Amino acid sequence: EVLFGKINPSGKLPITFYKDGEQPEFTDYSMRNRTYRYYRGEALYPFGYGLSYTGFDYKLEGRKTASVNDEDYMALQNTAVTLDVTVSNTGDYDGEEVVLAYVDKCPEDKNIDPDNQPIKSLCAFKRVSLKKGESRKVTLEVSGHSLTTVLDDGTRKFLPGKYIFTVGDKRSEERR
Repeated sequence: EVLFGKINPSGKLPITFYKDGEQPEFTDYSMRNRTYRYYRGEALYPFGYGLSYTGFDYKLEGRKTASVNDEDYMALQNTAVTLDVTVSNTGDYDGEEVVLAYVDKCPEDKNIDPDNQPIKSLCAFKRVSLKKGESRKVTLEVSGHSLTTVLDDGTRKFLPGKYIFTVGDKRSEERR
């Protein structure tokens, strides 16, 4: 049914598929260049990749970046940051899309090694069903916990600094 277009696929990959020879040695236990969170190369099929018979465009409303200090974070721990996204079905078929939101932490603390921090982390997602030509506003809730990071010693900590939110997969980001 999928092959003949009776069902429109909407799943996303839960892992990254690397190009041959681009993954570190098996005996290297660091996270550098592993998983979508730390991989700096171009993946064959990245985390969150999916196919559909229709196309989707995203428009992230409001600020895409936020600077958060210690006082702001204390208030955010028990609440959420909201991201408003307009998702449009630009293709010729009805379809479902899993809207993925990522956060990139840019810590100001000079004692934190940026190479040991994730490039981006999935922070929210929501499935939306759209008829062809339809657009809908989707609100994603990013918990305060998503703004924390795990340090080299295993402790989880909030790092004051700049946070950049992106929505969509690489293909949709290129279309914007």
